[in-house]
Parts: sequence; C-alpha cells; structure tokens
Amino acid sequence: MTNLKKALALLAVLSLPLLPACGKPGEPDNPEDELPTSEELNISAEPTFLEFRHVVGQSPCPQLVGRITLRNRGTSPVTTDVRVRLTAPLSFTASSPTVQPGGTVTIDVFFTCTSQQSFLVTVDTLRENPAQQARDTLPAGSFNVSGIIVR
Repeated sequence: MTNLKKALALLAVLSLPLLPACGKPGEPDNPEDELPTSEELNISAEPTFLEFRHVVGQSPCPQLVGRITLRNRGTSPVTTDVRVRLTAPLSFTASSPTVQPGGTVTIDVFFTCTSQQSFLVTVDTLRENPAQQARDTLPAGSFNVSGIIVR
C-alpha cells in the first residue's frame, strides 16, 4: 500500500466519529424535529386576535393587551414556548409552562412601550409551530396581536 493510500485510509477511520448519527430510513434524525400527531396536539388559543390602542404619555406602561387561554384537547402534555415571529414590543407571562391533556393555561400579553410604531404580528405558543409556519392558516395555539400606537 502506498503512503498516500495509507494516509487516506487513516483519515477515513479518524473522521468516522465526526459523522452525525443517523436513524432508520424515514425517521427524523432529531426526535424534536418530528411533529406530533393531531391526536397528541389538539391545542386551541382563545381569542386568536388581540387588538389594542396605546396613547403615548397617557396609557399605562407596560399595558395589558389581553389574556389568551390555551386549551389542550390532545392526548399528550404540551409545553408552551411563547414567541413573536417578528420583532415586536410585547412580553408574556404564563401561569404554567406545561398544559396537561384537558387542561388550560392563561397567557397575559403586555405592550412594553419600547416602540412608538403600530404593528401586527403573529405569536406562536408551541415549540412545534415554527415547523408549521409555512401553512396559510394560523397554526394550533397561535394568535395575532395588532397594536395601534397614537402619539
């Protein structure tokens, strides 16, 4: 065996641990990438649209925009992960990060007063939703917030 062939063989053996582990064909490489079934994930957000008006210098800061109730009608517990798709001056509090089957959780939505621009954004409440955002419809557990800021 030539020195070049020996070097290539050694390089191949040394680089094997660097390759990512792969699952069975047809299975996701990362279990977190797998979306739950509709029986497992049957979440609803009520209401699905919050609208508020903020008058600079007159409205309270932070301002309570509204409360969203997440209801889990599925068969598996769901962990909430509240995130705005785009940048928006909002903050959130939830009474519990995990919603058990048949349970509910309340999410308070606040305008933080860090912007004087009106906005319309979508808020996702579940870790799974970023993989579902390509849909035309509002994903399960998501809601929209519209803020009219008056100066």
